[in-house]
Amino acid sequence: MYQQKGSMGARVGAFFLDGIILNVILGLLARISLELYFLCIPFLSPFYFGLCEGSPMSASLGKRICGLIVVGEDECP
Repeated sequence: MYQQKGSMGARVGAFFLDGIILNVILGLLARISLELYFLCIPFLSPFYFGLCEGSPMSASLGKRICGLIVVGEDECP
């Protein structure tokens, strides 16, 4: 169904954008409570990617901005 895989540039760009988004969220949590910040560090990334990529959007925000989506192995060429 999908004709090509995402380019390395798009993947790296999405990685950096997602990193910025996660750091902004962590920064906001740190301003609220330092204990909350340290509590959320190990859970935020899996929660963020699981929620975004498991949604109908099929991509994290960084991937969506870079024009990438997540597909199953059976949908790859």
